[in-house]
Amino acid sequence: MSVFRWFSELVNEMTEGQQWLDSEVLFRVTSQVNALYELILDKPAPGATSQGIQGHDHTSTQGGRTVARGTLYSAGAGKQQLFKFEGPGSGVWGNADNANTTARQRSVTFKAYCSGTSTGSSSPYTTPVAWCSLRFQFETHGTSRLISVRLQNNTLTKTSDVVTFNIPGSTGIISSSPPLLLTEVPITAGWNDFVLELMSDHDSPIVYTTHVALVEAADEDGCYEGSTGVSPLGGL
Repeated sequence: MSVFRWFSELVNEMTEGQQWLDSEVLFRVTSQVNALYELILDKPAPGATSQGIQGHDHTSTQGGRTVARGTLYSAGAGKQQLFKFEGPGSGVWGNADNANTTARQRSVTFKAYCSGTSTGSSSPYTTPVAWCSLRFQFETHGTSRLISVRLQNNTLTKTSDVVTFNIPGSTGIISSSPPLLLTEVPITAGWNDFVLELMSDHDSPIVYTTHVALVEAADEDGCYEGSTGVSPLGGL
């Protein structure tokens, strides 16, 4: 049996509720699902002996169709938490998810497939890098604290640059950090294991990670292959 993989339009008239399914709709749906499977996992769809869709790697062979080009990982929880951190002590780095319930804790914060292939030409971009945008939520407890943030690449055993934000000294106020940006996150071609780490300069505050977005630094010193991939955001 042939396994079809292609991106087709699923127009409203074909997929609206309370309508019978026919072979055309089912063909388009299964083809789309198979294409997404190969795009995300970069391997043949179930039952297929070969791969018809380029994996999401943003190379010049046109990967990365359904995710904004350059996006490696993105997650947001609004006013809720993605990860929960409780400082292990003053001046000690800790996993950003070390205080979540045991069943939900992540020793690796997230995995991301990167296409870094070349070495940058000038400092500080001397190896392929990504940028990471972050935001945190916290409750104040009377003593001001300085929170440091970095992203550890366990695959390379290297860490990013460090950014900081302040928890003010008022009491009982739930607030958020400003948007933070790490600009020197080390990456290597293929799968990378990342651990988000925090550190407090005073006791053990609780800090929630609410937003994470990791993108390849496309415009810095040729850090990875160029792409002609199609982006839903207009080629960003």
